[in-house]
Amino acid sequence: MLACLEGYEAVRLVPGRAPITCWWPQPPDDAEWIEFLRDAGLSADLPRPHPSSLPWLEKPTQPVYVVRARARDGQIAEYIFYATLVFCAGALALWFGLWQLTLTRALAEAQARRAALSSQLERVLADREAAERDAAAVAELAANEAGPEQIQLLLSVAQAGVGNGQKFTLDEWDVRNGKLRAALRIEAGDASRVALLRALEAIDAFHNVRIQVGNDPRMLVVTADLRSEREGSDA
Repeated sequence: MLACLEGYEAVRLVPGRAPITCWWPQPPDDAEWIEFLRDAGLSADLPRPHPSSLPWLEKPTQPVYVVRARARDGQIAEYIFYATLVFCAGALALWFGLWQLTLTRALAEAQARRAALSSQLERVLADREAAERDAAAVAELAANEAGPEQIQLLLSVAQAGVGNGQKFTLDEWDVRNGKLRAALRIEAGDASRVALLRALEAIDAFHNVRIQVGNDPRMLVVTADLRSEREGSDA
């Protein structure tokens, strides 16, 4: 039993074997001393020796390693088990963190791609709506411009005998919103508006025909409503 600078240490020395030591902060009681004897493989009847101090040396003759604690095989296995468990838990937490980071990054990239596709889709839809509006405008314009041809009007004027032997020209031709406005210029002489009116009314595409004299007496302004194809078939 050695009296150390801090506490007391019991040492069992056997030639050819590692020393067995045990340290206490205070002198061991009977129970602690018996426990040490059992761990050291000694008889529990050995009396507790009186603590003695080693002489101070100028320098150590050889390195001395003092064991301040002792561990049993069961405790070592338990330490290994808990260390393995902590390592596995840490590895699992690290893997989960990396997986969560990867998933978050993939989700952010997917959202960015979705936003880009949505922007492109909005532009495509806007272009489609603009094209549909343009097509509707073209169809409306085509419908407005649909109607009798100018040659029909000129032939009717010629057949009506308006200005026999005289020249006449078509100065204006406007078909819009189901209505016709045409301006005829007679080069000389008076035109028979009655004959011209009857000739124009004979055209199936015209109804509500009206003839007025313009600012120039030689100018006849013809206005008429246009019949649709359905109305013409019903008639």
